[in-house]
Amino acid sequence: VVELVEEGVGEDDEARFAAGWITAVSRCTESLYLQEIVHIARLSKMGASQLETDLGYLSNVLSALGVTPSPPLRDLPVLLMCTLEEFDERAQELGCGAQIVRAIGTARRGESSSPSSPPVPPASAPAPAPAPP
Repeated sequence: VVELVEEGVGEDDEARFAAGWITAVSRCTESLYLQEIVHIARLSKMGASQLETDLGYLSNVLSALGVTPSPPLRDLPVLLMCTLEEFDERAQELGCGAQIVRAIGTARRGESSSPSSPPVPPASAPAPAPAPP
């Protein structure tokens, strides 16, 4: 920072750079998170509730950084918590994007999004460590 000030770069420039960098990292984080959500094959009621909580946490972190959460991130919890009967109507009202709406609808209804690929079995627990001699 001292070097930048000595070179004629003021605090306003530093603040703009920091804000731009934080926004860019935040948008990339949102994008990666939403890309992963699209790959969820099945989503139970409890899973939907957990994902809604996680999205709320991410939104709170972004807001604390001064970044407004994107419409998909802001609206996705509504699709996770509404009834399946309300889902299509709510999806039309929100700005989540067709790909996310399709993925969440498919996962919540328990339909296979890609019939050619079988579900991935859960990972097995690691073997216990051997007892010391």
